[in-house]
Amino acid sequence: MEGFVLIFVGIIVLICGIVAFLGHIEIVHSYNRKRITEETRKPYGRAVGTGCIIVGAGITIDGIINIFTQNLPPVITIICAGVGVAFIFYGQFKYNKGIF
Repeated sequence: MEGFVLIFVGIIVLICGIVAFLGHIEIVHSYNRKRITEETRKPYGRAVGTGCIIVGAGITIDGIINIFTQNLPPVITIICAGVGVAFIFYGQFKYNKGIF
């Protein structure tokens, strides 16, 4: 059952990442996009969207692995979360001039 929950959550994060990647940054909280101009909207969305896609893919892959093998540590999720958060922070610092 836990594997299916991970897959469900991973797919939701993946969808949010794809939406942001396509330039619809309305899913990002308003204080995290308050300094985003129209010119930087697309690259900001790509950076944040890429990060969310990586995190969502890691969660989904771990969910699939969890279905077939129980009690496996979430190594893939941890690695993908680190890389994904790095992409999100990159977009925040470069285009929003800070985290908040």
